[in-house]
Amino acid sequence: MSERYTDRRPLFNDRYGEAVLAHDGETDTEVVLDILRLPGEASEEALVALREDAAKLAGSGAEGLGTFVDAGISDDGIWVAYAAEGFAPLGMMLANKGSLQPDVALDISHQAAEIIAAAAGAEVPHFDISPQSIWVAPAGQDSFAVRIYRYG
Repeated sequence: MSERYTDRRPLFNDRYGEAVLAHDGETDTEVVLDILRLPGEASEEALVALREDAAKLAGSGAEGLGTFVDAGISDDGIWVAYAAEGFAPLGMMLANKGSLQPDVALDISHQAAEIIAAAAGAEVPHFDISPQSIWVAPAGQDSFAVRIYRYG
């Protein structure tokens, strides 16, 4: 993986790989590095397909889609960098805070459903909606902005 991404801090591991926060030395911002360990060997074809999906999502104009920064292949598998933008996995928030108030949970679910529908409209499926692919950031009292990562 590129030396562009430093100061890596683990977020979580799951059946698809691992996610870490890192510093992007090129843009001087925080990014999420999603290191995907998909079945089979990482290939240029898979990387091209991932980049094509990212372009479709970016071109859709839909809000709430994770901002794609870069992608590549390393010994660990295909990696994808997204702008962190102050967001963190919903799963981490639940682990730290416990349950959500019903109105907050409904708002997050509603936003997530709209984002997934927008991605489907761009013909890009999501392969595993979970608390690790739904990311949230505070957006006021008892309110959160939502982003969804891990498409394709």
